[in-house]
Amino acid sequence: MRVVTPILRIILLLMLVSPMVWGNGALKSVLDLTPSIYDVKGMGQWSMGSKSGQIRLVITRDSKRDQVFLQWVVWRDNQPFSVESTVGISELNREDRYSVTFIRREADDSGRQIVLGLEDRHTKEAMRAFIRIKEMGLYQCHIQR
Repeated sequence: MRVVTPILRIILLLMLVSPMVWGNGALKSVLDLTPSIYDVKGMGQWSMGSKSGQIRLVITRDSKRDQVFLQWVVWRDNQPFSVESTVGISELNREDRYSVTFIRREADDSGRQIVLGLEDRHTKEAMRAFIRIKEMGLYQCHIQR
């Protein structure tokens, strides 16, 4: 009779478990995220011609500022397939001074908008950014002080 050492048991267990863990595409996607991604939020659906998918808001954070981006994600076969377009919210990103304090989706008669709570890192002033999606790659942003 052969004795299985503890190290060999661990190796065998890892061989059995690893396809379950690493074969999971969702887990791999999460593990592949860069540490600077602070928040990701689905913001609604889009369609243009034969393509459609989801709009998502992506916030990155470092010691100096938050940066905000919109992405148009193509869905195929009922799952995310590719990123069609990514745009930075230049009104926020060029200032080098804002932290995002909250994210909210709103809808009114003229469509949907994203409301971001902002804090100026220098003055600590609270503000709001109202971002309205126009079409793929296009948005309108108004900052209310």
